[in-house]
Amino acid sequence: MFEKIEAYCEKFGDKMGIVLEDLKTGEKLEKNPDISFSSASLIKYPIMWSLFEQVSEGKIDLQEVHTLVKDDKAGSSVYDSSVLRELHEGIPLTLEDCLNFMIVISDDTATNIIMKKLGFETMNASFARLGLKGTKAGRLMMDYEGLEHGRDNFISAGDINRLSEILCRDEILDHTFNQQMLGILLRQRHNDAINRHYPMDIPYAHKGGCIRQYGIDHDCGILYKDGKPAVLVNVCTRFVENSRDEINHIGDMLYECIYK
Repeated sequence: MFEKIEAYCEKFGDKMGIVLEDLKTGEKLEKNPDISFSSASLIKYPIMWSLFEQVSEGKIDLQEVHTLVKDDKAGSSVYDSSVLRELHEGIPLTLEDCLNFMIVISDDTATNIIMKKLGFETMNASFARLGLKGTKAGRLMMDYEGLEHGRDNFISAGDINRLSEILCRDEILDHTFNQQMLGILLRQRHNDAINRHYPMDIPYAHKGGCIRQYGIDHDCGILYKDGKPAVLVNVCTRFVENSRDEINHIGDMLYECIYK
C-alpha cells in the first residue's frame, strides 16, 4: 500500500525518518526509524505518556492545582507556542488543564509546568521502560540557550510509532488512561501538516513539532477510518527544503492510499 510513498521519500536520505503502519494488515513502511531527531514540540507526546504513568501509580493527581506565576511563562515572540503566558498571574490551573493546553494547542508554558512536576529523571525513565531508545528529555521548552549548549529533546519516528501502537492496542496502562490520551490527541488544533488537505470529518489523533530556524519539522499520529484507528503515521524531518509542503504531499498520498 505504501510503495508510492516509499519511492517518493528515497530522495530525502537521512534527513527524514518515516514509519507508516497499517494496523489491520500489519503492512509497514520504515525508513530511518531509529534516527534521533531534535524533537521540537513532538516531545510533548511521550511527556503525556510519562504523566499518565505517574497518575496510574497514584503519584500524581491530574486535579492538583498549580497557580500560574511569572516564572512559569515561556517564550517572548508571537511565533512562540504559548497562550498561558498572556494570562495574569494567580490563575489556578489543574494539571489536567495544563495537559490539555500542552497537547491541544502545544502551549509551552503548560508543558514546562508539567515537565517540572515530573522531572527529567522520571520522564526519561518512562521512555526507557517503553523501549524508546531515541527519545530523551534534556531541556525545558523555549530554552534556546540550553539548545545552543547541547541540551535538547530528542525523538525518533520508530519510537513515536511504538507509543502510538501501545495506545491503539490498549497496552500497559489502564484502558481509561489510553483512551483519554487518544481523546486529547484527537482534539489537536494544529492541522496543517499530514492532514492539511483532508476533509474535516477524518479523525487524526496527532502531535507535531516545528522549529523552522533549526530546520526541524515533524508530524506523528494515528489516522482513523470507520471510527477506528487505521494507520499509524510518523514523519520526522530535519533540513528538508520546503518541509511542510513535503509533509503535506506525503499526507495527500496517504489519503489516496487509505480513503480512495
